[in-house]
Formats: sequence, C-alpha cells, structure tokens
Amino acid sequence: MIDSLKKMPEDKAEIEAVRQERRLTTIRSIKSKSSTHDFWRDMAGDVKDDLWLERTKAAVGLVPEGRHVVDIGCGDMKVERFLPSSCRYTPLDIAQRDDRTIVVDLNRERLPKIDANFFVCLGVLEYLHDIPKVLRQLSRQFSDGLVSYHPLERSPARDRLAVGWVNALNSTELTALFKAAGFRNVEVIEYKPSLHFYRLNKPMKS
Repeated sequence: MIDSLKKMPEDKAEIEAVRQERRLTTIRSIKSKSSTHDFWRDMAGDVKDDLWLERTKAAVGLVPEGRHVVDIGCGDMKVERFLPSSCRYTPLDIAQRDDRTIVVDLNRERLPKIDANFFVCLGVLEYLHDIPKVLRQLSRQFSDGLVSYHPLERSPARDRLAVGWVNALNSTELTALFKAAGFRNVEVIEYKPSLHFYRLNKPMKS
C-alpha cells in the first residue's frame, strides 16, 4: 500500500488508481492519528527531487550564522549540505537516517530535549495531526526557527489527501497557531506561489 506513494505510473487510469489509494491511506492515517512509518522508512536516502533541493537551499539561506540547527524531518539531510560552516547540525526524523539521527514520531511521541538553539522544519507540518501540540513543544525549547507550509488559500484545488497531507490550514490560521504557541514574531516569506516559509521568533523576556 505505502509503496504506491513513491512512484506514479504513466497510464491515466493507473495514475487515478494510485491517487485513490493514496487518499484512502491518508484518510486511514487521519482516523487513527498515525504516521505512515513504512513510507518514510522506505524513503531513506531515496528523495532526489530537484525541487526539494531548491527549497532546501532557499530555506537554509534564512538560517543565521553560528547556530546549532536541529533538522526536524531531516530526510536525506539536504539541510546539512547547505548550512554555513559556522553552524552545527543535528538530524531528527521518524526513520533512522544515520547513527546521529534522533528518531521520533511526532504524531505519537513528545519532542525530546535537544542540544540545539535553532530548528528547521521543512515539509513536516502537513503530516502532523496535532500541529498546536508540536508547536508548543518546540516553543518550550527554542526561541527561533524556520518552517515551511503549503497554505490552503494558495492552492485550494490541490488534492491534499492524494499527497498524504492530513491538515489544511490557511496562512492566517497557521500564523495564529505560531503566536499561540509563543512565537509572537512571525515573518511570512513567499518562496513559491503555493509554498511559504515562516521565520519564527519568541521575544526576549524583559
């Protein structure tokens, strides 16, 4: 079942069959509030999409110098490739990527204590069943971070279930969640028409 999420056939009828299978997989995930472990485990080292590479380069350009960065949903660790040499790097993912990886299923487990001072979270929020909970956990540990998200208003006709996304927030709703979690300073950066970066910061306590 999960393998069908990885490759799309060329025949139109087969394409629609795969999309329907994806939708059903996503619906089951939503009902059980679970993650598709097998899919993400099988994706280890298998994501070569140039668009993902471009997204990562653009995002890393927003990371301050000299930070210890935790890469949440690290995948094949593209973030590490483009970080400034002054930065340190810690990978975190639902699947083991290398012997450094902190393995956590954020749909099931709490974020552990992490020795880092900046978080990057690209292509993850769309797969979380309880975004406010995860944001609160991040806010307890970090004052600064960067996330990406495909807001609903930018592609309202997109078949989100067919790509495995379990939520559908607009940018205003998501910004409100960031602020409610403690990230009062939210800078919205339009990377692509359908994809935004959100640079998050908690104001210093006076």
